[in-house]
Amino acid sequence: MISGRTESELVDQNEIEVKELMEILYPKCSDNPIPVTGYSVMSSDGSWMPAERSIWESWTGLRAVWNNEYHGSVKLFGGSEGTPPYTGSRVCRCKICQEHVASNHKPN
Repeated sequence: MISGRTESELVDQNEIEVKELMEILYPKCSDNPIPVTGYSVMSSDGSWMPAERSIWESWTGLRAVWNNEYHGSVKLFGGSEGTPPYTGSRVCRCKICQEHVASNHKPN
């Protein structure tokens, strides 16, 4: 008996501590993982993050498909196939991305 506990109690306590440590170091996978779609968007901190297609299509920042930068029009969020493209300002200044931007939103 060590510090008032039997050897069995110490082993049980040690197993509990190991299980708790394993849960911290190796958490269980989420029930709702982010699906791998190939679409990604650049966040405000400059890192790429995966995105669902509906978010990706309406993202006004930089976008990529399977790690290749994508340039093109942006849809209004939730817009259907026939919805006109977004005409507000865009992060990318290339000619393709600026094609549908209204003149008052274009960079100088």
